[in-house]
Amino acid sequence: MKINIRMAAAQTVDQCDFRANLVQHCRFIEAAGREGVKLLVFPELSLTGYHRERASANSVELTSPSLEALRRASANADVVAVAGIPLMIDGRLFIASLVIRPNGTMTSYHKQYLHPGEDLFFHPGTGGPASLESMGVALAICADTNFAEHAAAAGALGVNVYAASCLITNGGYDHDSAQLSAYAVKHDYAVLLANHGGPTGGFDVAGKSAIWDERGNCVSAALSTGNQLVIAERTSGKWTGRVIPQPFE
Repeated sequence: MKINIRMAAAQTVDQCDFRANLVQHCRFIEAAGREGVKLLVFPELSLTGYHRERASANSVELTSPSLEALRRASANADVVAVAGIPLMIDGRLFIASLVIRPNGTMTSYHKQYLHPGEDLFFHPGTGGPASLESMGVALAICADTNFAEHAAAAGALGVNVYAASCLITNGGYDHDSAQLSAYAVKHDYAVLLANHGGPTGGFDVAGKSAIWDERGNCVSAALSTGNQLVIAERTSGKWTGRVIPQPFE
């Protein structure tokens, strides 16, 4: 059964500083709350930027006090936020998505498939409990989406949304966006892409965060880079979307 949902991709620009990125995330969550968004997804490693060589030093644990600001923002805005972070668990480092719920609970999804070179810094994950089944959402992080079996596994769960936190460059965007649109059609779910909105880790990112419906049609998309809130809503089976540039200024 397709459920009603209002969701958004937070296309953020890396400030190359955790505290500055944290403030930016909280402002995005507040803006999403004002728009009635219930699920807000950020890009891969959004809280620190995609800086592999500094990932260990920038890592957090789920119990880290530095994450309390996100808990408060989520609770105040009544928004489930999915934010990217290098996560340390039992001495092992993962590329993770933190799932922060308005009730104060926090879980994590761990990237399962690593790009070449990432294995020098991170361990591959096994997913995690953060599939957001109550909202009908399955999570993915960047390279996960390059493996058809990952997208198929989400489809087998009967989810309504496949939400991907990514870093996609200009050179890779056409291929990756076409692939995500094709997944939507094949598995009968909507697809959300949250991409970085500016350079990070030396990569020339594409921006163009987007949301596709179950037929692979683009409902809402950022046309370029920069801070943007890309919103899509399904109500009674019909999709509408819009984009808010610089949503907190």
